Amino acid sequence: MQRDKFEELRRQAEEMIRKQPPDAAGRQMEIVELLHELSVHQAELEMQNEELRDMQRKLEESKNNYFDLYEYAPVGYINVDRKSVIKTVNRNAIVILGKERNELLHRPLTLFIDAHYHAIFHRHMAKVADSNAVESCEVAMKRPPNAPCFVRIESVHSALSYRGETVYRMALLDITELHQARQKLQHLNYELEQKVAERTALANQRLEQIKKLNYDLVRAEHRERQRLAEI
Repeated sequence: MQRDKFEELRRQAEEMIRKQPPDAAGRQMEIVELLHELSVHQAELEMQNEELRDMQRKLEESKNNYFDLYEYAPVGYINVDRKSVIKTVNRNAIVILGKERNELLHRPLTLFIDAHYHAIFHRHMAKVADSNAVESCEVAMKRPPNAPCFVRIESVHSALSYRGETVYRMALLDITELHQARQKLQHLNYELEQKVAERTALANQRLEQIKKLNYDLVRAEHRERQRLAEI
């Protein structure tokens, strides 16, 4: 567009030179200088335009790179507003939450959290709102009974906004296997404590039996000595 404009100005200036009478040498010189200035200015603008295009290409490449890092990260990432409404979500978060992207966007995260963990999540959101540090909590997602899913949520109050709204950035980590391992360990610890308690009770019972037998033996020996003394 700029190039076409300057080409038209150059054409008009050259046409003016051709129409000047022979004695208008001074006027011709001014027009030549003007043409030169126009040419220089055009070259500067073209260089600036090329720099802007190059910068635009780099910004686009950087944007694509960051998008790929966000979208294909091995961790689930989401952005939510103050009411926990989901604004953005990456692929891993879609897998963790068990819904399609269009089923997640613009809906509260609490819709996908087991109701028993809502209080935990609301306390978590309150902490994030009042803190600049990373806050975390662990919740269960809504799933069929035979397919449990436990998630660790790490959140921070972002200094940036999403379309003018305050956002909280959240990382979602699937800790289902860790949670199940903890439960198994707790169950094993409980079984071990039960066995220790049972064996302790059995040992105490046998100790009481031994004490009673020892007492009976001492009494029997005492009676036998008395009997022998009377003979």
